Amino acid sequence: MRYLRRAWLVNACAFLLLAATQSSAQFKPKVNVEVPPNLPIGPAIIQINDRTAVLLITSNGALAPADRARLAASRLQALIAAGADRKKIKAKAISQGRADIMWGQTLVLIVTKSEADAHASSVFSLATTWAGNIRWLLAAPPLTLSPASLVVPLGETRQALVGGGAQGIVYVSDSLPDIATTTVSQNNCALTVKGLAPGTTTVSVTRGGVTVPLNVSVRKYAGRVATPRTVMVTGSPAPSMLCSRLAELEASRSLVLEPGARATTLPPTTKVPDLPGASQFTLTFPVRIEGPGYISVGSSANVRVMNAPLPSKPTGKLFYSNSPEKVEKYGVLFAGKLHLDDPTRLLYHHQNMLGSPFIFNIVLVNSGPAPARVQIIKAMPDPIVDTVAVGYRAGVEFFRAYLNNVGEIADLPPMSKTAVLSQIVDKIHTTSGIAQFRQLEGYPLLIKLSADLVENGVFPEGEALEANSADAQLALSPWVYPYPTKPVDAEYIVGKSWAFIRIGKYAIKDAAQEQLLYGNYGVIYDINLTMRNPASERKQVDVLFKPGAGMASGVFTIDGKYVKVTHIEPPREVSLARYLLEPGQSKTVSIKTTPLAGSFYPATILVRS
Repeated sequence: MRYLRRAWLVNACAFLLLAATQSSAQFKPKVNVEVPPNLPIGPAIIQINDRTAVLLITSNGALAPADRARLAASRLQALIAAGADRKKIKAKAISQGRADIMWGQTLVLIVTKSEADAHASSVFSLATTWAGNIRWLLAAPPLTLSPASLVVPLGETRQALVGGGAQGIVYVSDSLPDIATTTVSQNNCALTVKGLAPGTTTVSVTRGGVTVPLNVSVRKYAGRVATPRTVMVTGSPAPSMLCSRLAELEASRSLVLEPGARATTLPPTTKVPDLPGASQFTLTFPVRIEGPGYISVGSSANVRVMNAPLPSKPTGKLFYSNSPEKVEKYGVLFAGKLHLDDPTRLLYHHQNMLGSPFIFNIVLVNSGPAPARVQIIKAMPDPIVDTVAVGYRAGVEFFRAYLNNVGEIADLPPMSKTAVLSQIVDKIHTTSGIAQFRQLEGYPLLIKLSADLVENGVFPEGEALEANSADAQLALSPWVYPYPTKPVDAEYIVGKSWAFIRIGKYAIKDAAQEQLLYGNYGVIYDINLTMRNPASERKQVDVLFKPGAGMASGVFTIDGKYVKVTHIEPPREVSLARYLLEPGQSKTVSIKTTPLAGSFYPATILVRS
């Protein structure tokens, strides 16, 4: 059985008999006999194109295995030369002890019982197997390539396996050698093609007088995923929605696309949790990049999210961008300068009265020679027509983020600019928002708000672009107000006059004491309310919000509990909280609020029983 195993051993190259890319009518399969040396009587192998078709182990009468093999091979060669139809090769049972392999009416080989026994088979079964081998090997195309064409990434290599009936050395010729180069393996079983430049070429592959083409297309990948990225957030904790949004944005920034390619980023493979302070986790985003003429890429982008331990700090000044409130021409709406570790709040509120859409941009500019880093707490909703509602949305979102120090940390390279916001504002729509910037490192940043042409396109949010001299030469706006926090102490005594806490009535002034901020929009009121009940019975005390100048909305925290008020007009009032004070009891309540853009302030917090 040792010779049996050897005789049937066929390497991978030998059995690559796939669909031929081209055949040759002149090609004639080669039949030969292999006899192991140094054995007076031993097995003999009939080969077709150097592939084993028949293994003869026993003699038949006076004919040794080698004689039987040579006789069968000569018959096959004659029939091949005559162009006989290979489909007529079949096994024919003669008796229990004999079966013949016939090619039409011509005997090729007799299969004896002793031969079948040596192969642990029946006579007819062995004859059928050998007839099938002969048919199959004769049907092999002269030269095959698998695959018949190659797509090769630029700078990489791909292989095609060589098969078929033709034997000998494989020769290759590249039609455009500047596009790809081809080498042949030492065993002549494989071609290795390396892509040198984008384009298409044809490699002519020749073996045994037969030539077939290998079509090669060298292409670039549609894109790639850069090294893992990191985003930094703040907050106690940083909400999952913020972490997910920033991580997805950073994942998209990590993609390097070829011109005309597009990328699809799927949701992360793991659930995004709220992130406690001084902790981190990694999100993995599946990515598909594709485009015409490119090799599609399936990959993943990994983004690490870190919650930086950054304690909050009181706001040093307020930028107020509301002049003009009604935008009637393109240009800069506000420009200001940040300073190191001086938290600065920005409130903007602008209505598009141009008669056509414009792009509203908020851009940070680092004109210094070193990188800059800044914490951004922002609430920037989409523009809508309702001027009160858009200011309310911004205020509610910002108030919660601000009180919990929830934000992102952005890095700006030297001489760069980045868009904090870039949105299209339709006609008669209002864009309104609140943000706070705390520069942590670097040269003082400039901030610019502008109404720009739609034709200029939307800035890619968060992406660092090169700054020019015009970006650094901005005329600073005058609407800058220091210390935009108003501490208020108020007291209400049951049975005495009601307490009236005015919100937005007493306007703060700019540093030069020239500009008044009417309504105190964007100013945080930190109210310390003390209530006393000197009566001998339990008393109910109500805390209410009452607009005075027109329709108003409001957002409050009362002892840490959020309370929201939407769209009420004088003389209506709405309850914010209710307390029951026992006889002689005193209670101190912490209230925080801010006048909201689009609403009519001043308004009043009313305390009564």
